[in-house]
This record gives sequence, structure tokens and C-alpha cells, in this order.
Amino acid sequence: MVASLFGSKRVVKYIIQSNMVDVSMPIGCENVTALHCAVSGGSESALEIVKLLVDAGADTDCLDEIIKQKLLVANSKELLGGEKKEYAVDISLPDINSGAFGTDEFRMYSFKVKTCSRGYSHDWTVCPFVHPGENARRRDPRKYPYSCVPCPEFRKGTCQKKDACEYSHGVFESLLHPSQYRTRLCKDELKCSRKVCFFAHKPEELRPLYASTGSAMPSQESLP
Repeated sequence: MVASLFGSKRVVKYIIQSNMVDVSMPIGCENVTALHCAVSGGSESALEIVKLLVDAGADTDCLDEIIKQKLLVANSKELLGGEKKEYAVDISLPDINSGAFGTDEFRMYSFKVKTCSRGYSHDWTVCPFVHPGENARRRDPRKYPYSCVPCPEFRKGTCQKKDACEYSHGVFESLLHPSQYRTRLCKDELKCSRKVCFFAHKPEELRPLYASTGSAMPSQESLP
């Protein structure tokens, strides 16, 4: 169960090969199986572990439901037309729009960069940290010298350069990049209801543009 939850393929393979447990055995009053754990954990290896378990004879009666749960954990629409998963209020999650988490510094350099330490399913859209397989995942622009320009290969599906690419991978990397984060006003201004907005909501929030670069980052030549 634990290995499936946290995405440890090596341990799952070992357990399956050792024939120590019934891979379909439900646990607890909710009859949770290893398949449920693999999906609810949301690890990068989740689908591979599901395949390992199914190939080992795991009961697939609930497989359709598992696929739905996988999509829900990723905060997407269900494959079969279901609704987005609703999460209970988690008071342990920080407010992403106040305190240190709402500062320009955190948004540009830490938001969806640092890995979340929570080992349970929760609403990724209100968590400032990144989760396995999350589309909002970003590279730290202080460590990786990429620009805010969207990568054409990534937009097609896959970039072979991966983290070594000089362009932004996804909208979060592009619009939270220090060169353009909050350099334009939000069209909704103070009426904006987005959980995370990439734009300024009033003129005082606008970050200054440098004439030498046309962005919010100065040219290297202008630095002391």
C-alpha cells in the first residue's frame, strides 16, 4: 500500500515477485486497494504502478473509477464526464495570496518550484508547492537561465532539452518569469477572482520595465 501510494516501482515489483501479499486485498472500512493508493498518491509513477498491479492480477472491477480519480487528483475533468473533485478546507495549507506566499519574490522564484511535503491528497490549485506530475511545475529562474519566451517544442508536446532548455515550459514558467510577471494590468483588475493571477490589479502593483530590455529585468550591461 505504502509503496503504491508513494510511487516506489522497485518496492512494488519486489512485493509482486515475492508473492507475499494478495495485490487485490482491500484494507480498512473503505476497502482501499493498492490500485487506489497508486492513483490517490499522484506520483509520477502512478500509471506504471497501476499497470504492474493489473498485470499481477489485481482486481480491475474498480479500474474505471481509478482512472477517474487519477484525473481528479490532477484537478482535471473526468474522462467519463464527471465533475472536478471537491476538497475539504485544509487549514494547514498556507494562503497563497497573503504573507510571504503572496509576495512578488515568492511568486517569481518559489511558487510551484519547491516540492510539497504533504503525503496526502489535497487541492493542488491552492497549494504554493509543486506535486509529482503537476503541469504548473516550474524551474527556478535563478538556477536555470531560461527566458519567458514559450518553447515551441514543449508546446508541441515534448522538449528533448528538458530542464536545459532556454525557453519557458508552460504558462506558469512564462508568465511568472521575472521579466514579465506583473508588468501588465489584469483585464479584471480588482474584480479578478483567479486563485493565482500573473498580472497586476492596480497601477501600484506594476513592476517597472527597463528601457534596455523592454522587460522587468535589466540588461547585464546595466548591472553594477
